[in-house]
Amino acid sequence: MKRLLLLIMISACGQESAYNLKEPMNSRNDPKSIPGHITNLEYVLNKLPNYGEVSRIWSGPWWPLSDGGTSSTRYGSPSPMKKYDLATGSNANSWEIENAKKYANVGWAGKCNGLASASIMTEEPTKQVYYKNVLFNPVDVKALLTEMWQGSGYIVGDRCDKRVITYDQYGRINETECRDVNPATFHIAVANYLGLFGKALIGDKDPSEAVWNYPIKSYKVLDKKWITKYEANYFIRKYNDVYAYNSEAVDFVYIKNEVTFLNFNPTHYEYVLELDQKGKILGGEWVNDSKKNHPDFLWRPQDPKAENPNIDIKVVNSIYRQSI
Repeated sequence: MKRLLLLIMISACGQESAYNLKEPMNSRNDPKSIPGHITNLEYVLNKLPNYGEVSRIWSGPWWPLSDGGTSSTRYGSPSPMKKYDLATGSNANSWEIENAKKYANVGWAGKCNGLASASIMTEEPTKQVYYKNVLFNPVDVKALLTEMWQGSGYIVGDRCDKRVITYDQYGRINETECRDVNPATFHIAVANYLGLFGKALIGDKDPSEAVWNYPIKSYKVLDKKWITKYEANYFIRKYNDVYAYNSEAVDFVYIKNEVTFLNFNPTHYEYVLELDQKGKILGGEWVNDSKKNHPDFLWRPQDPKAENPNIDIKVVNSIYRQSI
C-alpha cells in the first residue's frame, strides 16, 4: 500500500513469533511502490549491477522551521516567500511563519523533503531572475522549488516516530515501524533505480524519530559472497542453528554496500539477502552495526505538490525556467 508522504516532517527471553523473525517484502516494503515510471524491476541478484551513480543532483538550504522555514531572512532580505508575495500578491510568507511556529522547538524539522525532491527532479538554478519587477537570486529560486515539491512523494518502509528504540537479544529493533526499510527492498531499489535506470532515490538517513531526507548519490557493493543458511543465521543471531527466518529461502548472500548520500561521507550497510532457487531476492536481514543504523524509508517524488496553499506551481515554474 502506498502512503502519502504526509508524516515526513512531523511526523525479553522467550519464544519469538514467526512475524518477528521473518522480514518479508510486504505491502510496506514493496519496491514497486516507489514512483518513477519504472514498472519492471529486476529482482534476480546476479542481473543487478554492483555500482550505480547519479550525477545531476544539486544542494541548497534545508530551511529549518526553527528559523522560520522559507520565511527566514538568513540568506537575504526580503525572504524568498516575502519576495514571492511581493511579486504575486499572495500570503505565502504569512502562512510559512505560522506553520513554522508549530515546530519551532523541533531541531530537525525543516524542508529537507522538498529540497531533496527538487534537487533530483529539476536542473540547478544558477541565474538571477526578475519576475514582476522582483529580483529572485538562485537561493530564492531553490526555496521556491523546495516549496513546490514539499508535499510530493510516497514512502517505502515505515516511518519511525519513536523517541526510544528498543532491541531484542540479537540486536534487532523491536518496534516494527522502526525496523524498516527491509534490506532486500533497499538493495532492489538502489540497484534498479541508480544502477539500471540512472534515477535518484531519496532516503531518510536517520533510523530514529528525526527525519533527514537526502538524495542517494551512489552505491557500490564492496563485498558479495554466497553463504550457507547456518552462516546466515550466525550473522543474524551470532550462533549456528536452524535458519528460522524465511522458510522459502534457498540461498543466502552477504552484502556490504557503500552508499553515499548527498553532502555526506559514504556509509557502509551490511545485510543478508534471501534468494529462491532461481536467484530472485525474497527478503533479507540487516546484520552487524546495520541492525541499528540503516535508512528508515526510501522514496521518490512523483509530481510537484506544494504544501503551502499559497504557492502557484505555474508561477514557480515560470520563475524557474528563467533561472537555468
